[in-house]
Amino acid sequence: MDWNSIPEELLELILSNVFARERYNFSLVGRSWNAVVATSQFRISPCLMFNLKRKHNNAFFYMDFPKLENAVIRFSNHGWLLMISRDGKALFLYNPSDNHMIKLPTPTDAYTTICFFHLPTSSKCFVFGIATEMVFPFDKLRVGILKHGEGKWATSLTGNKYHAFMSSLGPPIYEYGLLFFLDVNGNVAVFNVDEFDTSKDWAVFIRCLKQRRLRRNITEHYLIKPKCEKNIFAVFAMHYDIRKVRVFRLSNDFAWELVENIRDMVFYKYHSFEGDYSSENAHGSRRLDFAAWTIPASIDPQLPKEAMTWCPQVDQTTI
Repeated sequence: MDWNSIPEELLELILSNVFARERYNFSLVGRSWNAVVATSQFRISPCLMFNLKRKHNNAFFYMDFPKLENAVIRFSNHGWLLMISRDGKALFLYNPSDNHMIKLPTPTDAYTTICFFHLPTSSKCFVFGIATEMVFPFDKLRVGILKHGEGKWATSLTGNKYHAFMSSLGPPIYEYGLLFFLDVNGNVAVFNVDEFDTSKDWAVFIRCLKQRRLRRNITEHYLIKPKCEKNIFAVFAMHYDIRKVRVFRLSNDFAWELVENIRDMVFYKYHSFEGDYSSENAHGSRRLDFAAWTIPASIDPQLPKEAMTWCPQVDQTTI
């Protein structure tokens, strides 16, 4: 039997029932199979990945990754996971679809949020970290940036005097060279990557939520930039509110405007705390610390060794 002669419609049907890692094996059967993976609508099904405390958790499927045993997920993008060891001594990028790993220099600071926005094998890729200095009046932030090809983090202490900004755990939005951050009170900050460590790199916009009652009752906060949308959105979970979850749109003057109807859009977010807003059917997992939605990336088994190296000075031994 010629496996490459199977009709495309049948391959699509098979692919629709294949989950996560098996798609890698599917793409290796032959060129026609790999072509279906590259164009199919089923190639981008998201997977929620987190560290299970026990191997069997009702309806969850799981896979063992021995390399990741002592690491936690901090961020996910382009099918790659940004992970750090539990002792904070090893930072690396990992692709669970093909087991590719890229070691990174370890940051000197412990960041509340750490993220990246370009494909890790791209020369444009950089990793960004941010944490609020826990010293009153909380108007200083420790930021760090690690650019592709560099073996050391660049760090800076930035902020706006008299404007406290308690950075949330949610990742920022990267748009036009600017990073948009959200704090625990719904305030928005903008960081200019090109102006790093200058007086123009950071700006804070306060009272973006006009009602003080809303600002005081936010329990969870997320920034979202849907595809084909010009606006940035925020999703807030509220205490003591009839509508426990509200969606807002960021206006041009940095004010949050309530969105009554999100039409056919669906926002996938996870909750990282134990409380009333965890899903009722979360199969017993009421707390998902450092979990991440990851969309499996297309498989390229021919990646050269150079593409798997962030910086020649970084030790490339297996974790």
